[in-house]
Amino acid sequence: MIFVNLITPKVAINSDTNEKRYFDVYWKESGKGMETNWKRISLTFPTEIFNFNTTNNQPIMHKELILETFKSGEERLIKNGSNHPSINSISEHIATFLTEDLKHSTNSRTLRNYHNKALDDEQINISRVETVNGLCKYLGFKDYKDFIKSKETVDQPTIEKGNKKTGLNKIHLFGFFSIAAILITVLLFISINEPKFMIWKIDHYEEVELDLKEYKLSDLKVYKQERIDNFKKIQPDCNYQFFNPDGTARIWYGKNSNKNYEFFTDLGLHPETSKTLKPITEYMIKKYICK
Repeated sequence: MIFVNLITPKVAINSDTNEKRYFDVYWKESGKGMETNWKRISLTFPTEIFNFNTTNNQPIMHKELILETFKSGEERLIKNGSNHPSINSISEHIATFLTEDLKHSTNSRTLRNYHNKALDDEQINISRVETVNGLCKYLGFKDYKDFIKSKETVDQPTIEKGNKKTGLNKIHLFGFFSIAAILITVLLFISINEPKFMIWKIDHYEEVELDLKEYKLSDLKVYKQERIDNFKKIQPDCNYQFFNPDGTARIWYGKNSNKNYEFFTDLGLHPETSKTLKPITEYMIKKYICK
């Protein structure tokens, strides 16, 4: 989403890339943002109010989507050398793909909850369209529509042509315009509301004001409370607990701009190089920590 900087009126900030934009580009990208928001709405609200060709079997498709994604994630981890990967490691692997490759922040715990419900034969409805499309891309599909097409069979029921009374009645029209007015108001408020920012300070992130005189635009990151709380640089020794009881990593590593290895308490991008951090391994522990 694009945010207008109220301090520097001619500048707008892209929250995904932290790039500076001027108003001619801002208005074009704002239109794309509004289109994305309406697509999200079309998956969230009932189809009898918003007729965007969504189907009533979407929750069933979401269940199938999450099960296929976890199965594919398990196969990829095994192929990469992981023996009997746990549900936690699979969910973290998928969340890393969504967060780092697609720039869509997703919590691994949320993915695990979806997977657990699917295993319990419960219906799932993933409300965020970015998450749905991201999982589809992980499986190699273009988007959710492409995923559904792959599941269609010849025996799929066709829409009855004889019923021509499916148009919206007056009550539906009133509900449509009322909800649309509320949503437009909310979206406009979000679009003009100035975001918070954070910057990397030695070994952690700190919240800062949008001050382009004091900070470089390339150093500013859109504020995320999860990064503030959980992402720290550390210097572990041999006594550090490197792995969880299920075998998943508790720290991640990557090289800084000087080509030296550094260690962090959560997965993500290296604050200096923006390269994806890797989970710790026994080899790395023996060679670079327990020398």
